[in-house]
Amino acid sequence: MESNLKRCLSYVIPCYCSAKTISSVVDEIDLTMRKMSSHFDYEIVLVNDGSPDNTDVIISNLARAKKYITSVNLARNFGQHAALMAGLKQTRGDII
Repeated sequence: MESNLKRCLSYVIPCYCSAKTISSVVDEIDLTMRKMSSHFDYEIVLVNDGSPDNTDVIISNLARAKKYITSVNLARNFGQHAALMAGLKQTRGDII
């Protein structure tokens, strides 16, 4: 018997100096996921890895505007691996 519950996909995106590009990345994910909306829900976890630009402000604004986005702000630059691991701890999805 097939379940009617949709599975949740989690996207984890480490961000460093991404202020000018992260909104378009989120738009691309939104566009792709709209095509699969009958099968999946989704969440996006954006991790600011101590960016010197205003990446933290951009991802915080995205998270306020879109309830399926989680913003994580690291205190300093820890590197891509650490940022990815910090984001993984915030996921709720079935598939990451």
